[in-house]
Amino acid sequence: MEKISLIALDLLCKLTFEPIEEIDPEELADIQTNYWQTLIHDLSNEEKQSIKKSAQFLIENLTKIHGENLPENAEIQIGALQAYIDDEME
Repeated sequence: MEKISLIALDLLCKLTFEPIEEIDPEELADIQTNYWQTLIHDLSNEEKQSIKKSAQFLIENLTKIHGENLPENAEIQIGALQAYIDDEME
């Protein structure tokens, strides 16, 4: 769980101590890429199953909140989370 803890803490610190508008767009893109790559390639099976369970929970919540009127960003998020759950990301 060390890798998940590191991602969570790093993200929390970025969001807490560096206002989003002050984060360099290239740095933000690197963070996103590094986090997704870690989630896809570097986790133990136990960690990956934990993330998949959380992803399913997020999908269910987004669906409950928005019903059939999902905004585009929610549709994209659900698609990405479902792809992660189904091991379709590389």
